Formats: sequence, structure tokens, C-alpha cells
Amino acid sequence: MIRFKKPAASHSGRIVMATIDTITDFTDEKTWDAYVHAHPESRFCDLFAYRCVEKAYGYRPRYFGFVKNNELVGVLPAFETRSLFFGRRLVSQPFSEYGGFLLNPDLAEEDFQEILEQLKRFLSARKLAELEMHGLFSKPVANPGQYLAKSNAQSLAFLPLDRPLDELWSRVITYQVRKAVQKAERSGLKVVERSDNSTLVSEFFPLYLASMKRLGVPPHSIQYYLQCRAAFGDRMKIFWAIHDGRPISGLLGFECGQRISIINIVSDDRFWEVRPNDLIHWEYLKWAHAAGYKHFDFGSIRYEGQLQYKKKWGCTIVDHSYYHLKSDERGRAEHTEAFNSSSNTMGRLSKIWADYVPQSLSRRIGPILRKHLVR
Repeated sequence: MIRFKKPAASHSGRIVMATIDTITDFTDEKTWDAYVHAHPESRFCDLFAYRCVEKAYGYRPRYFGFVKNNELVGVLPAFETRSLFFGRRLVSQPFSEYGGFLLNPDLAEEDFQEILEQLKRFLSARKLAELEMHGLFSKPVANPGQYLAKSNAQSLAFLPLDRPLDELWSRVITYQVRKAVQKAERSGLKVVERSDNSTLVSEFFPLYLASMKRLGVPPHSIQYYLQCRAAFGDRMKIFWAIHDGRPISGLLGFECGQRISIINIVSDDRFWEVRPNDLIHWEYLKWAHAAGYKHFDFGSIRYEGQLQYKKKWGCTIVDHSYYHLKSDERGRAEHTEAFNSSSNTMGRLSKIWADYVPQSLSRRIGPILRKHLVR
């Protein structure tokens, strides 16, 4: 466990109760990241570096640390957001399917209750409607639904890297994937890793814009990725499939603790036939295995095609939901609505976006929509 020394003066805003000391603006980056990296459920967006979202979108970071007996026993990364659609909320974490608490597994239920009560007081004092958490990976209570409202049910997929690579290849990954990877290799595709600023601007972002247009999804600005690169450094990687000297497909992911989490696949659809996307998944996965990571996160599953693709890789599929803490008693343990990108309405809007919004316009207004959707 991480022993927590008395906070420096820069830790502003403290809420002290009988057993848990909640630091509402935790600024000790070294202590924060040590806790996150050591936690078995941590993801990249839990790291202190993800505060770079403030520079890209203007949200105010609210990084909470929970201390008991001078020991850091949990953290909650979040951002204070202001949206035309949802009003003022705390969100953990924007632009990610991951978020919520990281807590010591032996934390008592009464400690968890106390943390929730302190957070409700914070929400009320700041006139924030709620805390929306993208997941609840630390569950110190058997039934979190008695304290938190739940929405946006979905699934996550990850591949445990807990066996030799040749066993993963021959016994876990399906024949369909092996055949696709071999076809890419026979077609002469090569794989490289590069994610410097020049690569982001000249290679990644044009393919990203085209991919988002094809999917009917508003894009981020290039500044979001440049800020991530500046904050995460080498923990952010892009593996590229190269055809005749030019990149035709890229897979972007982040390192944290025991996990690699991939968040974007961009590609030139003219080359899909030679299966570059399968090849870069395999090469990234091989790299993660050699580097000693325990899990390779494939991300969320929102429709049947995603499910079938991730099953082909032998992924473990787990249930996933958003959780909400209201600033008052209304709907404390009731169902609540949240933005759902796989709803029928969003499906229709995505088709309109893909078919009718020019890419030049999409590039300008996409980041504005994302800011207000907090997605």
C-alpha cells in the first residue's frame, strides 16, 4: 500500500470527517500515479496525465484522493463539465469508456458510504447535478446499485496475456484471425510504431478524419491528440501497417499499470482486403506480451459486429455500465438516462452525419459537439 504523507499546501480544498479525509484537488502527481499503476483495474485515463483534457477542451480537472490513517486508499479522477445538453456535472472520464473509482479492495462498506456522502456534499456546494462515472471497476460493496443509479449498459472486451505467445496464437486466437494476419504478411505489409507530433499531424489525423466520417462520428480536434502525446509521452503508441512505404492503417493505444488500452483504429478502406487492421492488432498485442503487460483491452462493444470481431481474438467479455451519484436524494438508486451512442436516435444521426456532413465542416464542428456531449 502507498503511505500518504501530510499533503503539501498545494492540495486545496479538504473535507474532513471521522475516518476518511477527501482531498478534492489532489496535485501530487507522483503519489497519484504510483497508486494508479499499482491498482489491478487501472486504465490510462486514470493517470495524472489525462488532465491534459483541460488544455484540449477546457474542462476543470477534479482529482479526488481518499486518505485513511495517513494512507491513500482510493482515487477518483473526474472533470467538471458544462454542457448545453446535460448542464453542469462531474464526469469520470470524458472521451473514455473507462472511469470511476479506484479503491483498495479491503475498503469497508461504511468507508465507501462516507466517500459517497462527501462527494454529494461537494456536488451540492458546486451546484453540480451529478457525478457520472464510466464504469465501477472497484466494487467495495456487493450491490453498488443501492447507492448509485445505473445507465447505458454495454460490454467491454479484453484479452488476458497470461500464457505463452504461441499458445495465444494457436489456442486462443481463432483461425479467422490467423488467416487474416498471414494474408497481410503475404501481401508485403510491414508494421512500425511511431507516434511523434509529425506523425500525428500528417499521417494519423487525415486517416482519423476519414474514419470518423465513415462511421458518422464527430471527430476530435488534432489538439486533443497532440495534448495527449505531450502528457503521456511514450505511454501513447501507434502501430502502423505500411504498404509500399505509406501508412494505410494505424492502431492507437495507451499503457497503464498492467494494461494496454486501444482507443482508435484508423485506416484507408481501399486496402481493407489485405487485412492491415488484423495485422496491427496482432503486432501491438505481441509487443504488449513481450513488455510484460497482463491485459490487452479491446474496448467497448456496442453492436453485433464489434462483438463478433472481438470474440475472434479470444477476448473475455464483461458487463459494463455507467454509474451516477446525484447531488440530492432524487433517483439515488433509480435508473437514470445518459448519452448512449448506440441508441436508435444516435444511429440515425450517425447516418446523416456520414452521408451529408462534408468532412471540412465535420472537422470544424465535431470538436464543439464533442465538448458538449462530453464524449
